[in-house]
Amino acid sequence: MLTIALYALAVILTVQQGLDYVSTALIISKGRGSEGNPLIAKWMALSGEWWWIIKLPLVAVIWWLVFAYGPVPMLIAMFAFLAAIYGYVLVNNYSIAWRK
Repeated sequence: MLTIALYALAVILTVQQGLDYVSTALIISKGRGSEGNPLIAKWMALSGEWWWIIKLPLVAVIWWLVFAYGPVPMLIAMFAFLAAIYGYVLVNNYSIAWRK
């Protein structure tokens, strides 16, 4: 059961990274906001349209942790916490992008 939870959360976090990119790009393209994280904003200014590449190391670390440590309860709790935070960010981003 813990293994299923770990893999499900890793998949959710991976998908959330893609959705975070899409939602941020949508907000910026519609002129409704900018990146709120100053480090990511600086990275975006430096890398231009390739700024999404910053997401790849995070996804790699997530999957490395899955395969290196397996279904450790603390790792599952950490992934659940991160997924909840990204879920909040995504709901906020999409509400900004699609508001009237």
